[in-house]
Order: sequence, then structure tokens, then C-alpha cells
Amino acid sequence: MNDASQDAVDSAAEKQYDLTVAAEELVNELYKYLEQVKNSFQVAVNEIMRLEEQQAIIDNT
Repeated sequence: MNDASQDAVDSAAEKQYDLTVAAEELVNELYKYLEQVKNSFQVAVNEIMRLEEQQAIIDNT
């Protein structure tokens, strides 16, 4: 019985490790994608701020 329990624990640990390794690449890809999205939003925010500053300079009188 002890051997069977140990085999089950070992098997579960191995499966968990395999899933972790398989997920690592996908998680890294997701992280890179989210960094790109964040950078795109930052560019957009910077452009909006630039346009707002430019608009404030314009004299409509």
C-alpha cells in the first residue's frame, strides 16, 4: 500500500511539473504581449497629452 501511495504521489508531482513547464512558455508569451499592450497605451496617452498641450496653446480669438 505504501508503494502504491508513493507511486501516486510521484506521478502527480511529475504531471504537475510537466504542466508547469508547458505553461511557462505560454505565460511568458502572454507577459510579452501585455507589455506590448501597455506600451501601446502609454504611447496613446502621451499623444493625447501632447495634443491637449498643443490645443491649450492655440489662440482661437
